[in-house]
Order: sequence, then C-alpha cells, then structure tokens
Amino acid sequence: GLAALMARAGLLVPAAAGSRVGFFDDVLADIGDKQSVMGDLSTFSAHLANVGAILRRDEGAGAKLVLLDELMAGTNPDQGAALARATAETLAGRPGLAIITTHYDSLKALGESDARFANAAMAYDLEALRPTFRLATGAPGRSYAFDIAARMGLPDALLERARALAGESSVGLEAVIARLQARESELVKQSERLAEAEAAAAAAAETQREAAAALARREREIGLKARDAVDAAVAETRAALAQIVRDAQQARDPRAAEAGRAELERVAAEALARLPAPPKPEVDASLPLAAGTRVFVRRLNADGVLLEPPDARGRARVSAGALTIEVTADELAPPKTTAREAARAAGGGKSARRVPDQPPAAASDDLALVSATPRRTVDVRGQNGDEALAAIDAYLDRAALAGETHVVVVHGHGTGALRKRVRAHLDGSPYVARWAPGTPHQGGDGASIIELR
Repeated sequence: GLAALMARAGLLVPAAAGSRVGFFDDVLADIGDKQSVMGDLSTFSAHLANVGAILRRDEGAGAKLVLLDELMAGTNPDQGAALARATAETLAGRPGLAIITTHYDSLKALGESDARFANAAMAYDLEALRPTFRLATGAPGRSYAFDIAARMGLPDALLERARALAGESSVGLEAVIARLQARESELVKQSERLAEAEAAAAAAAETQREAAAALARREREIGLKARDAVDAAVAETRAALAQIVRDAQQARDPRAAEAGRAELERVAAEALARLPAPPKPEVDASLPLAAGTRVFVRRLNADGVLLEPPDARGRARVSAGALTIEVTADELAPPKTTAREAARAAGGGKSARRVPDQPPAAASDDLALVSATPRRTVDVRGQNGDEALAAIDAYLDRAALAGETHVVVVHGHGTGALRKRVRAHLDGSPYVARWAPGTPHQGGDGASIIELR
C-alpha cells in the first residue's frame, strides 16, 4: 500500500530493479484492532465497520487497492470464514486488486478453485521462531500454531489432545502444505545448484574454446612465419646462384652455366623439402565468394578483389595490387579494411594525407650505414602508385617476418610523384619506425632508407 501511494506521489519506491507497481485511484485498508468501549465496538465489530465502509465506496471511482488483514477474525470461525469468502468474492468482481491475509482454510482453498484468486505465503523460520520476510507464491501458507506451542514448552499430552480436537482434515491439510513447502524448498536448492553447475560448465567450455582458438592461431602464425623465412632464404639463394649462372654465361663456359643452374635447382628443392606445411585454415562460411568481392588474402597478408569465384577444385583467382594469383578458398577471409579506407589509403579520398615536398633530412646515424643489398631492397621504379604500394607492403610483410631491421625502397627520382606517394605510405605503415632519404652512395633522394619496428 505504501509503495502504491509513493508511486502516485512520484517518490522513489524501495523495491528491487525490475519491480512493477500498479497505479490505483484509491488505497483502502483494514489493518489493526479498532475496538472501542465508548463506541460499543468489539474487535469483530470494528473490522466489520471498516470492511463495510470499503465496500460502500463508489464502484465507479476507478481501480482500488484493498488491503485486509485477518479478514473476519474475532468471531465464530465457521461464520467468520463464510463472511470472509463472500467478501473476497465480492471484491473479486470489482476493478482493482485485493490482498487478504487469513488463517481460514476455506479461504485458502479459493486460490486452488477460483482463477480470480492466487495463493501466497510468508516463509517462517521454525528454528529461530521468526519470520524471514520472504514471499513464496503459488501455495497457501500453513499455520505454525502447534510447532510454536511445542517450541514454547507446552506439554506433549496437551499438544496431542489439541491435534485430535483439530480434526484430521485440518491437521491433514497442514501436513500436506508442510510437505509441499519442504519439497519446494528442496527444488529451489536443487535449481540453484544446477544453475551454478551449468554456469561453471559454460565457463569451462568457453575457456576451452578460447584456448583451442588461440592455439590454432599460434600454429598458423608459426607456420606462416616458418614458410616466409624459408621462402626468403630460397629467394636469396636463387638470386645468388642466378648471379653464378650469369657469371658463367659471361665467361662463355656452357658447362659452368649448366652446373650453376643444376646447383640452383638442388638448393631450392632441398630448402622447400625442409619446409613444414602450414596448418590449413578453415573456410570462412560468412564470406560471400562472388566475383568483385573484397577479400583478405592470407598468403599475401593483404586485401584484394576476387576475380573468379572458386571452381569445382576450390581454386579462385584474386587481384591484390599488381598481383593476380590463384588461391584456394580457405586462404580467403573478410577484408581488413573497407572499400572507402582502401581508397583513402591509395590516395583517392579527400582525407588522404599530403606529404611535404621535402622529406626529413637523412640522419647521420645507422640509417646512413645501411647497405642496399638485394635481400633488403625492393625496387618499384616504373610501377604505378597502386602497384608500388602493394609491392612495398608485401615486401615489408616478408622482411618483418624474416627479422630484418632495415630495408631500402628504390622508387627513383622521375617527376617525384611516386616518391611522394611511397613516402606518404611509409608514414602510415605499422611496420615503419622511421625513414630517411638515401645518402649519395645509397641512391640519394631516389631511395628511402627504412628502419622497421
């Protein structure tokens, strides 16, 4: 009742989050003992006066909240129970809500036989002989008269006689309610234990899934790094042996050239034979594999465009920068950047960063000492902007995985457009810690010397 009145007044209601409070036009109550010698009112008469006033209130005044404590108590139990049931049925036919407390068994039975009524009970701690202030809905409450009397020390013989006088129906009903309450309490405990077990199992399963996923990612990373490292070693060996073949050809010695070519193939084959096969990634079922779809190519560690969807063998063709390659479907994943971000990165968006005409001056430190060997150099002269940036990204991927600390990008002088484009790209690259133009022996301003992170 207080909560309903507080809600009407716009006050905060002392209730748990998610609780609901009805809005009532009137809150009426018969609570307490209003007997009066001067008014010639007994306890029962005082209750009747209050109930009569409540029933006479205008029925058209809107929904009412009626609170009746121990309805029709203080008189003959049979007659009081009959009056209480008739009063409850009358209130049930009117708009609003009535909450009635009673010890009458016949009134408790209404909650099981009439859909307009619902039973509820306040729990009681028999051990401590005190209420718990917890409401349990769905079942009527039981009377604790015999239990409390026993705890208070009344003789056993007296209690046995009282139970006999109460009759089998009354004692039997109390026993049924007691068993139902005990069973419900055990079910609640079991439900709580089950919920805890389910939560623990779900947490364990999630932890296991995360661990398995982390292990799979780690295995893929190790496999990719191993393959890239060996690929780099093979490429370096091929370059060295190719130089041997060229030297032999210039010496016009066919046997030396043939021997160099054979040595080249042997070393490359041995290196590839030692290469462990990387773990096969799963095919991303959420990726629409249709021509024109932007995709991420795991082999290149770069975004691209699907030119031809997978055929019957699971092979697809993709374009990534200047490269057009054939890959398997499991090498494709959702793109790392959106089409708009890719356009901006390529210089096509308004937000593309401008690079000043003069880059930072070359530092007279370790960058000036970097030698432009074939292994740590990528030459993009003659390529357009997009092709050059794709080649640089692919090279930086391999260099980072191979553990390189410094690399050289040769872009040439030309009109300066490619140089600006390349250096703007280096400013935003996650691989680049710093860069400087080359010294005269490194190619001057036609090269950029890079220190990797």
